Amino acid sequence: MEEQLAKILAALRAEASPPRRSGVTLVIAFVLARPLRDFIDRDGLNQLVTDSLHVEGIVRVLRDRAPKAWNRHVRRSRDQSLPVGSVFPEAVRTRLREVIAATPPPPGRWARDAVDPVLVRKLVAPALQDLLLAFTRRLPVPGLGAGESAWPGFGMVTGLGTRVREEIERRAGQVADAGLAVLDGLGIDLERQIEAVTREFSQTAERDFREALARRIETPEGRALLGEIQGQVLDRLLAARFDELHEDVESLPWAELAELATPAFDHLRRQPFVERALQAEIDAWLAADGSRPLRELLDTVGLLAPVREHAIARADSLARELFASDAFERWLAELLRS
Repeated sequence: MEEQLAKILAALRAEASPPRRSGVTLVIAFVLARPLRDFIDRDGLNQLVTDSLHVEGIVRVLRDRAPKAWNRHVRRSRDQSLPVGSVFPEAVRTRLREVIAATPPPPGRWARDAVDPVLVRKLVAPALQDLLLAFTRRLPVPGLGAGESAWPGFGMVTGLGTRVREEIERRAGQVADAGLAVLDGLGIDLERQIEAVTREFSQTAERDFREALARRIETPEGRALLGEIQGQVLDRLLAARFDELHEDVESLPWAELAELATPAFDHLRRQPFVERALQAEIDAWLAADGSRPLRELLDTVGLLAPVREHAIARADSLARELFASDAFERWLAELLRS
C-alpha cells in the first residue's frame, strides 16, 4: 500500500505529469460546465455581502490604499500630459459629439427647487455688481468711471433675472443718452469708443466674473451662503427617491454609448501608457500584499470566517458531484493502475 502511494505521489509530483495534467483538465472542465448558481449559496452570499458592508478593516484598507493609488495616477497623468480625448479614436470622438448633440439633458427631477433662489441671488449679486461697475468705469462718458456713485442707484441691484436686467438697461440708456448729448457737440465719436470698450470688456467678462465670484466666496458672508446652498443640495439629494435618480441614468443614450465601447476600448488597450499604468498598479499591489497568504488578507478585512464558511459549503457540494462522475472514476482508476 505504501509502495503504491509512493508511486502515485511521484507521478503527481513529477516535472511532466500526464496524470496530474489530466486531473487538472478534468477539474477545469467540470467547473466550466457548471451553471453559475452552483457556485452561489444565496443565503450565504447575502450574509457575506452584508458582513462586508460594515467591516472596519475594509474601510481601513481603502483609506490607506486608495490615496496612494490616486497619487500614482496623478503623477502618471502629469508625466504624460495627455488630453482626455486621446483615449478615443477620431471616429469615436466624432460619433460622441453627434450622440451628445442629439441627446436631451437628464430630467433632473430630484434637483428641482433644491436651492432657495434667494440664497443664490445674495451670493452672486455682489459679484455681478462688481462686474457691471467695472464695465461702467471703462466707458468714456462724463460722470462715469468714478466708482459706484457714478451710476446713481446702482447699489440697489440686489437680484438677478428680468427685473435686474431691465433696470440696468434703463439706467445705461439714460447715461448713454446724456453723455451723447454733451459729447456730440464736441465732435467726439463716442459711439465708436463705446463699441471698442464693449468689445474689449466682452472678451474678459467671463474671467472677470469668475474672479469677482471667487472673491465673494472668500468673504465670511459668501462662505456662509455657499455652505447653506451646499447643505440644501445635500438635503434634497438625501430626500430624493431612488426612482428619481434612476430617471437621469435611464435618460442616457445607452445603446449608442454601447456601440462606441468596443472601438474605444480597442483603441485604449493599444496605448503604451495604459499598459504601463496597469503594470505599475499590479507591481504596487504585489509589493504591498504579494507575499501575504490569502488567509491573512481576508483576516485583515475581517472576512476570513464568513468567506471560509461560504467557500467550504459550496466546494463540498461541487466536490461530491465531481467525485460521483464517471470521468473522475476513470481518472482515479487509471492513476491507481499506473
